[in-house]
Amino acid sequence: GHSVDWTDVSERCWLHEPVQDTSAFVELLSVCTSPGKVLEALSKENLCDLLKKSAPTDALYIARRVLSNQTHRNETSDFPNPYRTAVWMVLLYEEKIKGLDDLLAVMRASEQDRAACEVELVEALRWASVNMRDMIECAVQDDPKRRDDLLVTTLKQLSRRMMARAEPARVPHLWIGIFAPLLHACLPSSASPLGERELVAMVAIHADDSTRAWPGCVQALWSIAHG
Repeated sequence: GHSVDWTDVSERCWLHEPVQDTSAFVELLSVCTSPGKVLEALSKENLCDLLKKSAPTDALYIARRVLSNQTHRNETSDFPNPYRTAVWMVLLYEEKIKGLDDLLAVMRASEQDRAACEVELVEALRWASVNMRDMIECAVQDDPKRRDDLLVTTLKQLSRRMMARAEPARVPHLWIGIFAPLLHACLPSSASPLGERELVAMVAIHADDSTRAWPGCVQALWSIAHG
């Protein structure tokens, strides 16, 4: 049989009548031989809507396809941004992910590509922390503790990677917006007497602005560091 011209499908149909039946779209992705071309044929707005408004199982399936096919990976605009939205959906809904390495695996990061993927992930999380506030309730209703534990683990691991690569200025990007309150998990405790002192210091020293969502001691440190 002949292959489908997905560009033609887009121009004739989907640009005029956006896809709304998520289940049917997931079925199409699962059986077609070129899911990447199907994803590219949707408008970025339509793809983001499917990712954000679908049931968790469908949203996760589409998100994994977006990441594995690197659909709109190089998109830098805030809206719409399917690739960064897909990263956030995976963090919300993929129960198998336990930390940074698992997330990079979903992003198909190779050893040669890992450093670039880590920077992309920093930017995706920075973007999500500011732009995905309307999605936070989804995760809270599902399993808030699992979501918060995963985020804290991932943010800590990624922060350490940025410090190890002598890119400490990227660290504060991970602890703003809806992620800012999670910095409380980096403070000293009975379980971790030293806490994440270097990480906290990097946030305070390199952040452009302070936020009331940070622990008081971090706000004070920021004030001292910035005069």
